[in-house]
Amino acid sequence: MTGSRRYIRPGKATFGLILIIVLVALIPLAAASAPGAAFSMNVTSGPVPLAVSFTDLSTNAPTSWSWTFGDGNASSEKDPTHVYTKAGTYSANLTATNADGSGSASKTVTVNPPPPVASFSMNVASGPVPLAVSFTDHSTNSPTSWSWAFGDGNVSSQRNPTHVYTTAGTYSATLTATNAGGSDTMSKTVTVNPPPPVASFSMNVAFLSVSFADHSTNAPTSWSWTFGDGTTSIEQNPTHVYTTAGTYSATLTATNAGGSNTTTADVIVTPPAPIAGFSMNVTSGTVPLAVSFTDLSTNAPTSWSWSFGDGNMSSEQNPDHAYATAGTYTVSLTATNTGGSNCTMKNVTVTPPTPVAGFSTNVTLLSVSFTDQSTNAPTSWSWSFGDGNVSSEQNPTHVYATAGTYSATLTATNAGGSNTTTGNVTVMPSAPIADFSMSVTSGPVPLAVSFADLSTNAPTSWLWAFGDGAHSTEQNPVHVYATASTYTVSLTATNGGGSNTTTANVTVKLPPVSDSGDSDTYDIAASGNLKEGASVTLTFHDSAISTINFTAAEYIDGIMVKLETTDDPSPTLRGPVYQYINTTLYYASNDQFDDVVVTFEVPISWISTRGIKVGDIALRYLDGGSWMILPTELKKQTSSTATYRAFAPGISSFAITYAKGATVVPVVSVPTSASAEISEPTPTPATPEPTVTETETTATPTQTGSPAEKTSTSPLILLLLAIGAGVALILFVRRK
Repeated sequence: MTGSRRYIRPGKATFGLILIIVLVALIPLAAASAPGAAFSMNVTSGPVPLAVSFTDLSTNAPTSWSWTFGDGNASSEKDPTHVYTKAGTYSANLTATNADGSGSASKTVTVNPPPPVASFSMNVASGPVPLAVSFTDHSTNSPTSWSWAFGDGNVSSQRNPTHVYTTAGTYSATLTATNAGGSDTMSKTVTVNPPPPVASFSMNVAFLSVSFADHSTNAPTSWSWTFGDGTTSIEQNPTHVYTTAGTYSATLTATNAGGSNTTTADVIVTPPAPIAGFSMNVTSGTVPLAVSFTDLSTNAPTSWSWSFGDGNMSSEQNPDHAYATAGTYTVSLTATNTGGSNCTMKNVTVTPPTPVAGFSTNVTLLSVSFTDQSTNAPTSWSWSFGDGNVSSEQNPTHVYATAGTYSATLTATNAGGSNTTTGNVTVMPSAPIADFSMSVTSGPVPLAVSFADLSTNAPTSWLWAFGDGAHSTEQNPVHVYATASTYTVSLTATNGGGSNTTTANVTVKLPPVSDSGDSDTYDIAASGNLKEGASVTLTFHDSAISTINFTAAEYIDGIMVKLETTDDPSPTLRGPVYQYINTTLYYASNDQFDDVVVTFEVPISWISTRGIKVGDIALRYLDGGSWMILPTELKKQTSSTATYRAFAPGISSFAITYAKGATVVPVVSVPTSASAEISEPTPTPATPEPTVTETETTATPTQTGSPAEKTSTSPLILLLLAIGAGVALILFVRRK
């Protein structure tokens, strides 16, 4: 049939044939089973001789093994052990064989040489500086590098270096010999001696006594003296006393580690000169003073020469002398014999009579010059000025800190004693020199200026005149100028010595006019210094608020209030708001004043166009994020404006708003041709929602445009109307 295929199901014979073909193909694969050579070693490196145990790890059952160890030796054992006897790097190879073939594997064995045994010799081990030492390496086991440290900070890597020691000392020279097997160190001592001394000395002969002074060079460390009379010394600078005059040969041997050196010199000694000495019957006393001198000199002087210190002399052995003038005198005795002379000295003090203290004064304000007029030559002066201060000058000048009368005392002293006198001193202070500085000298109104007193000569009172009629007696006042002008400020500084005045100008300018283009406007008013209890009224011109009146609860340096109308208050109020006014208080805080009264105006047109009444206006006060309705009363009404006043707890942001029935409105008729002043009721404290009598003042416009006549409805009339309406309602219900 066209387009058809014929499928034949395979039979068992077909499957058998396929199985035979697969088995035939697998026979060669099953026969390919040559060993996979592999082995391990107990060590792979170490020092010579190195014994290595090899363990066969070959697969596929090898039947023979052929090992070559890389050093010319071989083995056919399965797990041989081989000892390497020479250092080197060797490739150990295993060939594993079975009936199906062979496989090979190799590994590296590193045999290190034995570490060196460090050893060296030196041509010299000691000697004088500079000492050149040649070092010769004798290390065994073939070191490949050498590291020398000579002990003086110098090193070398040469095998056989030479080093010169330039400074005396004992040094440890060290060799570190290294090869692949490790390192070894050896040290030896090198002693570098200084150069031997060059002996030298000098002598100072004083009769039989000789002082020897060593001048040897090259730093000797020991000295050996022989004085020529059989005596010796090992001191460096000995003194020797010969017992007999004569000429002697003195010898010095100077020694150090570098050696010794000897020098000799002759010493000539003479018999001893006298040792002068004397005594006095008195050593001090008042003028005139008679003194008896007694010679006590030794070594048998044969002549005496006395000098008494006042220009007089004597050659007697035991003279007497009288001193006629006060002073301290040095008495000298020179005793002489054939061996020479000797002199000794002592002091004699002749004291004057006791001083008679006296002084005069020259007073200039607080400064006093004291002049000593004491007699009998005092040598020291002790002043007490009566204010706790003292002086030891002869003619001091003292400046008293405070005016007054002081008791000044002088004690005059000399060797004969002391004497004291006292006198009164009256001093006056210098008049002050007035001076001051200002924190600013010009600025816009209101301008707060801090004044700092710089007057000298310790004023005790200050009188400031600020040029605007205000004054202060503080030392450093602050004053606020509320009106633009140029003011002359004067300071008069005063103390007990008088007064002094100085002046300076302050220029107060009008504040700059904002030209930012914002729709908001601001107004500023300020006052000067306020005493406690003073009442002040701040007047504004560009805000609905016309005045703010308050009473100072304490002294205030000055105050400034800025009113700024805004269309974006926070928070806002619902219902009609005539104006939001942000308020900024400068130079003072709300706790510094009381009785705040705010006067503001609202156009009648704004009230009537909103369908509200004159009695529905209130001033609100921003207190902690909430608007508080203040007690508000109608102060005056004209055909165009309603003037109110409100009683506030302080100065904060304000809002003039609709508040039904919030205004206290006294009953009064207002003529259409004039305004009416409304009597001022007693204010009530501010509350968040004040309760007020709901009275209204309405204005009825006339067709001629004249002011509307005001009418008032009293609460009694309203009550009667309400009762009448109730009675009418009851009658109507009964009729039904």
